[in-house]
Amino acid sequence: MHKTIQKIIVLALLTGLVPPCFLLSLENKVKDRVSLPELKTAPTKIEAFDRDNPSTPRGISAWVYDYSEGRMQAIRDYNSQVPDQRKFNYLFPYCGSLTATGKGKYHLYYKGWLSSVFKPKLRDCLILPIVDGWHGGQFNDWTREQYEEAAQQVAEKIINDPNADGVQMDIEPYNNSQLYFYQHLGKLLRAKGKILTHFLWGHTPQNDPAIFKACDIVVLSGYDYHPENKSAQEYGKMLADGVNNMLRLARSVNGKLMVGIPVMPSCHEYEYKQGDCGHVDTGNKQTDYISQAVEVLCRYQDDPNYIGWALWQFSDSGNKPLGGCPDRCPRYPGGAVPQEHWDLLIKFCQ
Repeated sequence: MHKTIQKIIVLALLTGLVPPCFLLSLENKVKDRVSLPELKTAPTKIEAFDRDNPSTPRGISAWVYDYSEGRMQAIRDYNSQVPDQRKFNYLFPYCGSLTATGKGKYHLYYKGWLSSVFKPKLRDCLILPIVDGWHGGQFNDWTREQYEEAAQQVAEKIINDPNADGVQMDIEPYNNSQLYFYQHLGKLLRAKGKILTHFLWGHTPQNDPAIFKACDIVVLSGYDYHPENKSAQEYGKMLADGVNNMLRLARSVNGKLMVGIPVMPSCHEYEYKQGDCGHVDTGNKQTDYISQAVEVLCRYQDDPNYIGWALWQFSDSGNKPLGGCPDRCPRYPGGAVPQEHWDLLIKFCQ
């Protein structure tokens, strides 16, 4: 019965018979109930990762928290207007989390059927489901055996998901003591031809290149730089400094870097807030932040260690607080990515 219900849900999502926000709300409802069986479809074939011949093509990605056919069509339209190295060759759809509850203790859930919603629509993209988590220090300083066991559990979920070409790990915040988890997870995934990507905060400088050796792609958060409400020019300088530092580390071990940009509002780069706090206008425009970001990143378009940018974020969160923001004042503009933002990205790709 669960299998029948699952197929009906996925069919409804693909045909647009349910609202886009239904995907995430459904996922939240089922995560603490019953695990739905996996949909069986043909897995995408990619070459096993080799540090000297990586299966990590140039291209861009986006974090996706809701499905909508309009959003998938916008991606396809964008891809039709830009060079191959600027196309969506990756996608990060939200599929689960690993939440640390104490040393060596955690809760893992993963809804692999969610990735099956995206793969048929974007067959040329590497689908790298998000597995996130916020731990407040409880994921630090585990034993090697504890990290190895957690990595094994994550790897099994990704390896057994035929629509997942790898994973986007987003366990925050990162600490060097967690390195063995990523080393072991990367080893397990690459043995099966799948890719490990890892999200790192931009506002916390990194000084150790080891994470680039453990992961196939490190994804830098090129947004949420402190302080809040900074000008676009200040943001651009912070981004350039952060990217320069990360590429310096990447080059030292032939690692690969992708950089997130705030194509939609983040907790620190946005136009205005409106909600329980009333109306707070920053005087900044999202388009100014986007322009600064792509202007900075275009400097690295010929750098062999730079993959491309990742768009934060695709969701219908314009009517609710963004994840990670500490109050009930949604950042605007929210909702669907405005055409003006798409046009800016396309302009910088010419």
